[in-house]
Amino acid sequence: MKLRATASRKSRVSLGSIVLISIGLLTIQSGASSVEARVSRDDDPQTKPAAESREGAATQSAPTETGRGAGRGRRGGRRPEGSGPTGSPISIEHVRVLRPGKPDLEDATVLVRGRRIVAVGRKIEVPDNAKHIDGTGATLTAGWIDAEGATPLDAATISDGNQNAAQKVTEGLDLLDSQGRIRAALERGVTSCYVSPGIGLFSGSGALIRMHPGERDPEKLTVDNSEGARFAFGSVRNEPPVIRLTQVSNLRKSLREAQKYRESLDQYDEDYQKYLEDKKKGLKPSSRPSDVEETSAPRDNNRPTPSPIPRGRRQPRTPEEIDFLRVARALGITPIVDDATGTYVLDDKAPVPGSEDEICGCGAPGPHEGHPKGFDLPFVFYQEPVKPADAKASADRPKKPEFNPSMLAMVAILRREVPVRIEARRADEILAAVGLAQEFKLHVVIEGADEATLVMDALLSAKLPVVLSPVRSSHERTGFEREVATASKLATKGIVVSIGTGHEFFGTQWLRTQVAAAIAGGLTRDQALAAVTTQAAEIIGVQDELGAIEPGKTADLVVFGGDPFDPATPVKVVILDGEVLIER
Repeated sequence: MKLRATASRKSRVSLGSIVLISIGLLTIQSGASSVEARVSRDDDPQTKPAAESREGAATQSAPTETGRGAGRGRRGGRRPEGSGPTGSPISIEHVRVLRPGKPDLEDATVLVRGRRIVAVGRKIEVPDNAKHIDGTGATLTAGWIDAEGATPLDAATISDGNQNAAQKVTEGLDLLDSQGRIRAALERGVTSCYVSPGIGLFSGSGALIRMHPGERDPEKLTVDNSEGARFAFGSVRNEPPVIRLTQVSNLRKSLREAQKYRESLDQYDEDYQKYLEDKKKGLKPSSRPSDVEETSAPRDNNRPTPSPIPRGRRQPRTPEEIDFLRVARALGITPIVDDATGTYVLDDKAPVPGSEDEICGCGAPGPHEGHPKGFDLPFVFYQEPVKPADAKASADRPKKPEFNPSMLAMVAILRREVPVRIEARRADEILAAVGLAQEFKLHVVIEGADEATLVMDALLSAKLPVVLSPVRSSHERTGFEREVATASKLATKGIVVSIGTGHEFFGTQWLRTQVAAAIAGGLTRDQALAAVTTQAAEIIGVQDELGAIEPGKTADLVVFGGDPFDPATPVKVVILDGEVLIER
């Protein structure tokens, strides 16, 4: 918006002076408001142990955070030091270390500095100022991950079926841990839980949540890059097949609409870049919307200055006019604009045009022409009306598609920027999910999968991972009892498997019981540990940050008093994000 300043015969001021006054006044107003400063604190540098380990040791220095996993972990507010009051490193010594797919380490030491694991081996030189944890007779694993749970959620979040694809789970967390569910899960060795909102077909966006009972900031609890959309084929007991087919049809229809929306966004980006290039070159754009009326009216650069005498007052119509009105009020001057319909005083409380209360800029009631002779106006601003040539040029700017947050969330799914979880329990639902994944080339994770053993070939062919629901007598919606051997059969087939506790608020603390049941059904101990550490992290997409005891990974560690697969084994120490939260 082009603005100028004018004055009456008795008082004049330059545009530069008014602009400087405006900027200064706005700066003072901005400085007067309280602004919360955000301070980003980087982690302590990860240093190599002071001395190299002796022959046969497995000591490694922490690598630099680069690549796909760089920056993952807790957002903001990260603790740069260890758990002790002096911020000392942490060493867990003489402990047995379990690592899926690798030999166990006996009588080993794990050194933690800041948020990171910096060394793992049998002969590690520990700094003198380290906090020592004796692991004699104990077993150390990476922090366990519940790949599908509800413990960190507020009750209303999981029961609300009125969700949409743009809904985020961070909006419905139980930050106060009112019933102690998060604390109970942490005391049993579970350090993270993947949660999703709602129970409808379009449930919204889920994420991996840290099980920190004292944290109140949802952004600090959410693991970076763990976001994933969720759809649920809400089957119920004895539900007719036509209902499930309708759900699949609705989801396919929404994905196709999202494809069209994505195409419109891509076309707009292409047109806008061409528009900018043509504008930079001073060229006339080659295409113009068909609904724009052509005009050959030349631009009149010698147009006389429009009169600042207003015909009436009206409300601001553009963001520029709103800012103009704010500055004018701060300076104590009258805001006047001259547009294609005439000259008006800006007033956000102006009545409907033509009403009896409307007054002219001079202060006289009612819209009228002419003013008392010798009347001196205050300082005013005005803007030149849009000329026909300007209107023609502005029509060349491409129109941006209407903002639609739900469609944007679906577009991210189509672009494989986020994975999509599909709750599918019956065999036909699983096959429908496989079909959608192949048709739209989606990154799909199957949840529930009660009857997955009936369609293992389809899952293996599509390379879709599975998060199994808890073993119980029967599922309340399907009426189908998932056999305890399901995890073992899928893993033997070569399907990536993890284990979740479902939508029960107290379920996460029983994750070890679900793992024990899977072992009873034939899953090996190594496969069982992978299902809640390395493979769970891989399914969620945080394998570069969590799920393993390796230098450079986030220090989420659990020290068990004995066999970690025996639910009766006590948990001695839990370290979350390099901080000791449980120590017995």
